[in-house]
Amino acid sequence: MQELTIIERKRLLEQIEDNLDNYFIIGEIKKVYEITSYDDLTIIDNQKALIDFLVYQNVYPIVITFILSKNISQDNEMVEKMDSRKIKYSMNYCSGDENSIYYCNAKIENEKDLRFLINETYWMSAQNGFYNIIFKDKLNFTLKKYGKWLFSRTQFVPLIDMSIPTSFIKIDGDGLGFILFSNGRFVKLSATLPR
Repeated sequence: MQELTIIERKRLLEQIEDNLDNYFIIGEIKKVYEITSYDDLTIIDNQKALIDFLVYQNVYPIVITFILSKNISQDNEMVEKMDSRKIKYSMNYCSGDENSIYYCNAKIENEKDLRFLINETYWMSAQNGFYNIIFKDKLNFTLKKYGKWLFSRTQFVPLIDMSIPTSFIKIDGDGLGFILFSNGRFVKLSATLPR
């Protein structure tokens, strides 16, 4: 059994705009939990902890969203792997002004595919690439403007509708731990998860 540290972060909730400034949230986030494995502080251990946590939740579908590399051979390899397992996914391209983003929404409907996809893609979060897990059908992106006047810029950010019951997970820096944002849906928390 893997020991997890699960802490409700009320301060993160109070400073939600600072912590999710690169997200566009509709509705209200009610709970924020920081979840990590302090047994061994390695990316592999935290990857396993994330898988164990999601398997323990037993809530499907789960949508894993990650930014694609624009490296055609690398992206094609991932697509072929998802096709071979019959994982439902959509490749999405957003473009506006000088910004563009190319991302994948992979819809996971069982434990076997969940383990497979996280094992294949978690390295992206370890390199601080965008990696999000949400408990609904898909994740969309929208343009968000930052700053004022001459110092303003726009960029694509994830759009999450928290006005309906849902939760999502954001991976901490370097893939070490993760943060669960919820408005009350599902969240079964236990300090020890079966392996």
